[in-house]
This record gives sequence, structure tokens and C-alpha cells, in this order.
Amino acid sequence: MKKSPNWLAMPHDVMVDIIQRLPTLEILNSARKVCRTWQRICKDPAMWKVIHMNTLYDGEDLEILTKHAVNLSCGELIDISIEYFGSNDLLSYIALRSSNLKCLSLTNCFHMTGSGLSRAVRKLARLEKLHISLIDINEEDIEVIGKNCSQLKSFDMSKPFRGRFKCDYHAFAIACYMPQLIHLKLFDNEMTNDGLEAILYGCPHLQSLDVRMCDNLDLGGNLGKLCMERIKDFKHSSTQNRGSTNFGPNHHLSSNNLKRLCLKDCHMCCFKITGRGLRRAVKRKLELHNICIKTEDILVIGRNCPQLKSFKMITVVIMHITNDELETILNGCPHLQSLDLRKCHNLDLDGNLGKLCIERIKDFKHESTGNCEFEFPSHLISVVWRTIMTVKEGIELIRLKR
Repeated sequence: MKKSPNWLAMPHDVMVDIIQRLPTLEILNSARKVCRTWQRICKDPAMWKVIHMNTLYDGEDLEILTKHAVNLSCGELIDISIEYFGSNDLLSYIALRSSNLKCLSLTNCFHMTGSGLSRAVRKLARLEKLHISLIDINEEDIEVIGKNCSQLKSFDMSKPFRGRFKCDYHAFAIACYMPQLIHLKLFDNEMTNDGLEAILYGCPHLQSLDVRMCDNLDLGGNLGKLCMERIKDFKHSSTQNRGSTNFGPNHHLSSNNLKRLCLKDCHMCCFKITGRGLRRAVKRKLELHNICIKTEDILVIGRNCPQLKSFKMITVVIMHITNDELETILNGCPHLQSLDLRKCHNLDLDGNLGKLCIERIKDFKHESTGNCEFEFPSHLISVVWRTIMTVKEGIELIRLKR
């Protein structure tokens, strides 16, 4: 009988490499609890130089976990990204304890403000990359960022709301206070040709510029030619590489055999897909992440996707579904086997309706269950299993390094 390998006998550097591949939440919640060896590894500040707290659900206090991860870094943190949660207090906590931070990414952190960000960056003199998505900042905030982060090379900004007016305040502030930029992304900004021209002359080192969805720009003349000549990687609204952000027209839905469609973070566009486009596009599975759709859009989906088996809609706002509406879903969808109602705070599932859901639905998640995917010990088993499966890959990497 073949003897099973002793995984704890692996070289230390291989084991560290493997654990670092796990998501930050899994390391915090599970990996460091596997054994004493892993616990020692997870206490090493080098393990926490990069922290990615990217999650949509708030079944646990993510701010507390993030602060704990920052503490474990012991000041060695160089890269942190946060999505869908966080506050000015958390941002200040990170800045006070992470003077070596080089990369900061804040995506859909709706409780953070421009003033909170400008206070934090005063302590982040070594910052080289800043990504801000759907956080409202003004030209004064940009001035503070530019003056205090002299090593900033990359700046990405997309605004939460955009009016129909023309405004170059952001562009002028960037041109004045961020002359060292190499990469700049201003998605869905109100700037005009004057603002773009100021950026070109104020940021002479630019190699990458993304101004997609900046509808006030007219790049048909000399300014467009200048951008094409000066900038190696230049993206604008007329380029075809729009990713998922501008997904919508039916001619993009021409794949007749498509069985799964996922639209994610399409904040800036309307859900302008007709029944005909959906009928051709979606056969079995549809996922909508952070897209604002109306009741009539759901009616179009239901009428034109008769084979739809899975429908997932995630929003960054609280879902206002009530008990009456949930009861309607149960009566209208008799084949339901999986139902996830987390973040639906208006529901009262303590009575008969909750019992009915538990009896009828095999996989039923609601607010009181929290983030069920991370329960112990089943999740711990999956962590260990994934770790074992990546041992060979880790060993091969170490061999290549040597």
C-alpha cells in the first residue's frame, strides 16, 4: 500500500507559497487554524504584504478582519484592495499602520468619502498606484493626493454619478498636481477637449490613457491624432475594447449557443437589451452584478428565456423584497432548489414562511445564515484539499527559482 505523503514535511518556502495563493479571507478564517505550522506561517508579516478583501456579502465584520490583517503585516503592507465595504475609519486605520503602502484600490466602497481619502493619503507618501471606483472626490481631493503622493505613477478614477454638464475641474487638477503619471484612467468623466489637452501637456510621461465613456470629448480632429501619437495605449469611446462596462446592444449577443451570461459592474449603462436579444443570448443561466434593472426588464427576461434555470441578481443596495413577494416567488417557481436571500433585510422569516422555505428549498440562504460558504469545518476541509492539490505546482515554482 502506497504511503501517503507527509505534507508538513514540505520545505517552508513551498508551504508559504501555497498558502499565499489562498484568498485573504480564507487565510484569516481557516488556513491559520489548520495546524500549528500553518499558524506560525500566517503570523509572518511577509505573508501580509498583499491583502485583497474582495467580497460582496457582509455576513461577518469585514472591517475587523481587515484591521486584523493590517496588524499582522506589522507595517510591511505594500498592496491592499477593498471592495463593497469599508469606511473612512478603516481607511485611516490602514494609513496609520502602512507607511510603506504602494498600491491602494477602493472599489464600490460607498461609505468612504473624498475627504476621508485625502486625510489618509497624507500618510502614504510612497503610494505609486491609486484606484478609486464609485467614490465621490473633488478637485481639492486630487490636489491633496498629488501633493502628498509624489511617487504616484498610476491613477484610476470612475465617478459614482455623472451629470450631463461639462466640467474640467478634475482634469485640470490632475494636470497640475500629478505630472509624474504613467497610467491614467478617467472613466465616464465630464471633461472636455480643454481638460484632455491640459492632461497631455501636464503629464508628459503618460504611456496609458483610458477616457472611455467621456462623452464630452471630440477626438475627430488634431487632439485625437495627438493622443494616438503620444500615448502608447490609448482607449476612448470609439475603441472596441470596452469590456463588460458598456455591454448592452443586441449585436453583442449574437452567440446562438450561449448558455450563461454574466454582466458585472455595468454601472454606467442602461439595461437596453431587447427580448429578441435575450432570447438569442441566454439559454440557461443569467447573472447580473450591480446593474440597475426595472420590473419590466425582469418581465422581458422571463418571457424570452423559457429555458432559464438560474437567475442571480446582486446589487450594492439593500434589496427591498417583502414576505408577500417571497411567497409569490415560492408559488410561481415550484422547481426552486436553491434560493439566496441574503441582504434582503425586509424579510421576516421567523414564522411559517421561513419554515416553508426551509422545507421546500434544499439550499436556502438568508440573512441569519450569514456567509454560508465559509462555515467550519466543511470549508476548512476544502481549503486543505485545495492546498494539497497545488503542492506540485508550488514545488515546481521553487525548482524554477533555484
